Amino acid sequence: LRLDPAEVRSAFWFPLKAMLDETRRVDYSTPERPGIHYPGILVGIPGRHVVWGLTYRFLGDLLEVLGHRIPRGPSSESGSRPRHARTGRGG
Repeated sequence: LRLDPAEVRSAFWFPLKAMLDETRRVDYSTPERPGIHYPGILVGIPGRHVVWGLTYRFLGDLLEVLGHRIPRGPSSESGSRPRHARTGRGG
């Protein structure tokens, strides 16, 4: 594994099977859009790394081909559209 510093700051290995654990499912929001939450999965060190956005979709598609599904939560029930948060909780 070789990282391109212009594109990737760091990388680590994480088992795909662990992504199926429902306790890793989170609603993620960006500092730029704190009122909108996106579906995400905690990976690596809890609270430090969240897979969300396009990577979340790619991994979801991969797992589906393998016969599994990423645990769905409130923000992903209606597809890939973000939902507006009812609380100010950050991700």
